Amino acid sequence: MNIKIIFGAFLGIGLMATTTLADNIVVVPGGFSGTEANTSDNAPLGASEQHFQQVFSVALLTNLVAGDFINGIAFRVDGSETSLPAQTVTTYNIGMSQSPNAPGSLSSTFSANRGADYLTVRSGPLTLRAGDFSGGASPNTFGWISFSTPYLYTGGNLLVEIAYQGFSIGRDADAAYPYNPSLAQSAFGTGFSSTAADAGLYSEAIVMGFSVETVSSVPEPSASAMFVVGVMFLGMQMRRKSRTT
Repeated sequence: MNIKIIFGAFLGIGLMATTTLADNIVVVPGGFSGTEANTSDNAPLGASEQHFQQVFSVALLTNLVAGDFINGIAFRVDGSETSLPAQTVTTYNIGMSQSPNAPGSLSSTFSANRGADYLTVRSGPLTLRAGDFSGGASPNTFGWISFSTPYLYTGGNLLVEIAYQGFSIGRDADAAYPYNPSLAQSAFGTGFSSTAADAGLYSEAIVMGFSVETVSSVPEPSASAMFVVGVMFLGMQMRRKSRTT
């Protein structure tokens, strides 16, 4: 009876697939991962309050896989700027979802561009330390903002929505404009509480980094391999029994 229990447990453990977690950095658009883009934007690090949406086509997201968790976002100060000083932004909210509207066809109404999976991934004050967003290089290194709730990417076009109440001392961020309108588009409101892109829609790609937690399954052992292991285990038990009789 004990042998059967042990063997059953051994088989059960052996046949279970395990999962591993790995953090990766994904830069969008990928062509600017190590290269300065051609322009800058006063969002998402600027002094004036902002409410904007950035949508990336699934064609730009080749390093993202449905099932990945995004747990942080990064921007970099434009190459012509100095470092962003230490400060606290009163409110800095970020939301993410799959976008029902592809780049080039965004609605001027923010809510119409949000998917059913829209999630507020962080909200409230944002405190930055000196050096978090460095300057003086081309390109500068990315500065990171962590999420309080990871976003599960399920595929399709990706919407990033940011609303903040302004930096006391801001900096322009690296961006590409004009950009392929079928790959990226941004929508800007005139202030933190804007509900529509009353400041316009643009064929622009703000260069962003995403911290991605990839969940992958370790392949389970083949049936033949487990059969061999089982036979060897039973053989050992039979030899042990014969020596005791």
